Amino acid sequence: MAKIGLISLPIICLVLVSGCLLNHSHETIIRQGEPLYPVTFETEEAHASFEAYVDEAEDNDDNFANSSFGIPLLIGLSRSKKTSVNAIRNDATIEFDINGDGMISDYEASHFFED
Repeated sequence: MAKIGLISLPIICLVLVSGCLLNHSHETIIRQGEPLYPVTFETEEAHASFEAYVDEAEDNDDNFANSSFGIPLLIGLSRSKKTSVNAIRNDATIEFDINGDGMISDYEASHFFED
């Protein structure tokens, strides 16, 4: 009986310090491969406003979705979804370009931030 205890003690210690036996994570990119919409800017100020908005939108938590499942020491699974950079830029282009002419003017850029 004492031999079983001596043998099982190192096995139990190895399991406790090893972490999860099965660990898997997966990231999915939403709208991957979407081509960029062509857009021009009337001035550098309009371009700077657009880029500032896109940078903020890329860091926004609304573009990420995470889920995870785990049983301590046995299994750890996680999945995440995020919107592609091109999709974020295209959505911003649609929002900024009020008249849909493919050019973001100073008026459109400033009007966007007033709303």
